[in-house]
Amino acid sequence: MPDLDQLEEAINEAVATEDLNDDIKTQLEASINERFSGFQSVLDKAMARQEAKFMEAISSMQRSTLSPAELSDLEEAETAAKIKALERENAILKARKDHPDEVDFLLEFLSKENMQDQIKAVSEFRSRHLSAAEPTPSEELPEEVAVSPVDMNNPKRKGGPNLGSLLKQGKMTKDQAAKILEAAGDEVGLLHRLRG
Repeated sequence: MPDLDQLEEAINEAVATEDLNDDIKTQLEASINERFSGFQSVLDKAMARQEAKFMEAISSMQRSTLSPAELSDLEEAETAAKIKALERENAILKARKDHPDEVDFLLEFLSKENMQDQIKAVSEFRSRHLSAAEPTPSEELPEEVAVSPVDMNNPKRKGGPNLGSLLKQGKMTKDQAAKILEAAGDEVGLLHRLRG
């Protein structure tokens, strides 16, 4: 009859062997995926080169049947298409200076072939930017600060220069006048609000 210690040892060896098999299986799957993706990449490049050769041959055959005037028109159309593509690329590069994340997202979004991939890209972009925009706990308001309700029909006045206080001080400077006009913007009722 097997001893209890021997039985425990056999169980530990079986568990260790199973863990080892799982590790080997995981490493093997990773290696296969890496090799397959590399092979797929090489295959895609070879297919793209072959397709380019076929398209060039088709274009050459089509050109051979055209008259000189038609050939000239075709070359002008191709040149116009190339110029348009270069202008688009230039516009993208200019926009990337001011909005790099948005342009990268737009290019990624437009490269997706179906709506499911596009929706996934939008969700990822939104979650990245929402998580970045979430305030950290140190930025949040303490719980003891009470926020008074605001009547949306009679909102609280915004702080800023007040015409009455400036007139009491004496002459109004150009800087003060500019501040008043800047605070008011293009809103109706400027003088009425500033007399306040």
